[in-house]
Amino acid sequence: MVPYNRLLNEILESLQLDSKIVGDEIFRLLFILSFDKLKNAEVGNPIEHHLNVLKNMIIISKDENLNIMIAGAIAILHDIEPIKKIRVADVEAELDADKKKLLDQQRIQNRKLHMREGSALAQKQLSLLNEYLGKTFYKDKDIQIVCEVIRIHDNPSIGIPIPKENKMAVSFREADRLWMLSDEGFAFDLRRDSEKMKRSAVDNASASKRLEHVIKRYQEERNLYSDKDGPFQENKLFFRTKAGYRLYQQYLHDRKHQYGI
Repeated sequence: MVPYNRLLNEILESLQLDSKIVGDEIFRLLFILSFDKLKNAEVGNPIEHHLNVLKNMIIISKDENLNIMIAGAIAILHDIEPIKKIRVADVEAELDADKKKLLDQQRIQNRKLHMREGSALAQKQLSLLNEYLGKTFYKDKDIQIVCEVIRIHDNPSIGIPIPKENKMAVSFREADRLWMLSDEGFAFDLRRDSEKMKRSAVDNASASKRLEHVIKRYQEERNLYSDKDGPFQENKLFFRTKAGYRLYQQYLHDRKHQYGI
């Protein structure tokens, strides 16, 4: 828990400046109560992922006038179910046609389980938080919103778009996917790539290839939608919120500068 305190403190500073929001302590408590389960779920993403998504989601939620308390709970709890994710890249790397088809079917089933079981576990965690506080902080309708977004948050990864009417889910999808371009997320995926390729170090060429992969994924997700599902901030990319797109531009600039791309 200790290594994450500094990062959590930095994220929550922005909430402490707004007297109308009590999220800094609520989010800290929810994170502590969920820590063991989040640690157990690192078969998918590291705990830093949830904190980065929380940071992104706070920024986007403020810009979109969303309920930050609901948005933050989604960010902290969305990947709490420890079901191994199979990446599209893993499927693409399989050369045997029959094995590739089977692996892709397993990828889709695992994603569905991840969302469904994660939604149920998130409900339990928010009920536990209310019990710990001795009062109903998250009402039933709030918990329903959290659970519904978690239940569909990875739908685009299995070819199902997020409807534009669900602004919370649209915003969260952007906050979640921006992890791949963040400092921590980009470095995490680079290390994973290097381990698979049995390389001892990360170079500029591998970073450039990883960056191309991330942008390709953003473009592929945009292809799930028609123009009427927008407006989109850039036609080739899936970002619909202005804040999400600004974060994308900042992360892109930072990664290019960091790796000399």
